[in-house]
Order: sequence, then structure tokens, then C-alpha cells
Amino acid sequence: MTEDMAIKRLRKLAKDWPSDLWLFAEGGSLHVMRLGPDGARAMNKFGGVDHAYIQASIAIPSDGGAW
Repeated sequence: MTEDMAIKRLRKLAKDWPSDLWLFAEGGSLHVMRLGPDGARAMNKFGGVDHAYIQASIAIPSDGGAW
């Protein structure tokens, strides 16, 4: 697959993405996360993402760091 095709497929996916899911990058993988019961991103008591809300992990190289 070409880079342009991969980007096009991600853009198409974004149009149909469910509003109750979000992506989190950690450990070199993307994790599909479910929102918490309050409709926000679920966090643990230490301020990190609550791993109990991971729905799937996808091995796409990624970085969770800030710019």
C-alpha cells in the first residue's frame, strides 16, 4: 500500500468513527479506547489513561508524546 492510500483510508475511517471511541498511543501501538461512564476519557487515580477501557490494540507504529 502506498503512503497516499494509507492516509486516504485513515481519513475515510475518521468520517465514520464512532463518537464513543478514541485512539491512544502507548508502547508503540495504537489502542482503541472506550469513553468512561461520564462520557469523558477514563483516567486512573494517577492521572493516566485507564487501561480497563481498551477495546483493542493495533500494531501501527505510533508515539504518544507531545509535539
